[in-house]
Amino acid sequence: MKRRLVLIFMTILVGCIETNPEPNQSNISDVSVAGFSVKKLGEEVSLFFAVERIPKRNKWIMVWKINGTIVHQEPIPKNNVSIVLFHRYKPSSTGQYLYEGCISNGSSEFCNGDSFSVIE
Repeated sequence: MKRRLVLIFMTILVGCIETNPEPNQSNISDVSVAGFSVKKLGEEVSLFFAVERIPKRNKWIMVWKINGTIVHQEPIPKNNVSIVLFHRYKPSSTGQYLYEGCISNGSSEFCNGDSFSVIE
């Protein structure tokens, strides 16, 4: 009987331990280029980025990348479970661009992407 009570107590104790959840790919709800995917040289591009269900106690940042280069970073406030932001980017040359929206904590990074073209 005593052994059973200890087993029940340990089961309840282990069940109550809260794990520290980590964001993953499913936390990025939308990464897109606003408007048309073909832009003229000199036009600004609006980069849309939305994340949701980010654990409040972890320090994560939103990272905007163009062709693998970071163009903007923004910390995710701890009081926000979901956040939607735009960033404006002005391409300097024609060609194909890959936009990636990432959430990162320095050691882990999860990204989604969209592409756009710039013409003369």
